[in-house]
Amino acid sequence: MAHGTREGLLVSTRSTQSPGRSTGGEKQHWEEEEEEEEEEEEEEEEEEEEEEEEEEEEEEEEEEEEEEEEEEAEEEEEEEEEEEEEEEEEEEEEEEEEEEEEEEEEEEEEEEKEEEQPPPALTYAAQQHERQQH
Repeated sequence: MAHGTREGLLVSTRSTQSPGRSTGGEKQHWEEEEEEEEEEEEEEEEEEEEEEEEEEEEEEEEEEEEEEEEEEAEEEEEEEEEEEEEEEEEEEEEEEEEEEEEEEEEEEEEEEKEEEQPPPALTYAAQQHERQQH
């Protein structure tokens, strides 16, 4: 009897003689062989199914890991954006405070100058008064 494999399964090739025409011993031997082959095929099918299930589980785990990594990356991005926004707001507030301080300093300087110098109308009037007295 020749044995070959087809698609990973054990296949037995037999003579054209049908089991019914054989003697009782041959028939029993043929039936035992047939049962063994069926059991082997079933075992192989079960193994293939188990392998497929394992592969599917691995794929699912990989997908879950990828999703988790993507979520973590998105969260990190959002946190970075929030930090950048906060920094920008702080910078803007500092700039506004600096501008306000500069404006206040300028106003104080102008007030001091005005206090030191009499208004131009008074100086002109004072000059006229002096001229008239001379």
